[in-house]
Amino acid sequence: MAATPLEMVTTELENRPGTGAELFRKLADAGVNLRAAVPTGMGGDKVQIALAAEDAAGLRAALGQ
Repeated sequence: MAATPLEMVTTELENRPGTGAELFRKLADAGVNLRAAVPTGMGGDKVQIALAAEDAAGLRAALGQ
């Protein structure tokens, strides 16, 4: 199996229960098909996560970036 390069888009969430579910529901409702989700950092009350999707531009648009 060959590796597939993916463009990662980072976002930041509040570190509280349910924020991940809210984010993934928002992306699903926007028709974004995620390929990867990787937590990349944490500081204070925030969590950074890197996401990859089949359509990186659609992912950025759904995230408001």
